[in-house]
Amino acid sequence: MSTSAHAVFGRDETDAAGVRAAVLDLVVTVGERIRRRDQVARKVTLTVGFAGGASVARTRALPAASGRTEDLRSTAYRILDGMALQRARVRRIVLTAEELSAAERAGSSSASAGSRCRTRGHPRASGEQSS
Repeated sequence: MSTSAHAVFGRDETDAAGVRAAVLDLVVTVGERIRRRDQVARKVTLTVGFAGGASVARTRALPAASGRTEDLRSTAYRILDGMALQRARVRRIVLTAEELSAAERAGSSSASAGSRCRTRGHPRASGEQSS
């Protein structure tokens, strides 16, 4: 089971700070969603789509199953940093929390700790989906 959120840019996003801000917004959205469902994730996948249609996806396991925004954020940022997107023309980002399970199976503090990281909505980011 997984849940995801996506950001679509109206133009090529070449600013690393803009991409990072969009990823943070997606992390907050996904984190709130899985906590609301009393779930935790074991993996995070970040998919980046580029102008021209190419895309790249990377998955990383969380250190422990978690629904905390901070855990999701640090994992998503490690993936993003590993992609080395200097001067990339980003058009779309999808963040997926994977291998979801009930929070009580992973320990209650992982999901109930909630979010220490909040952000305002990214003006160019929108969309969500769940599976």
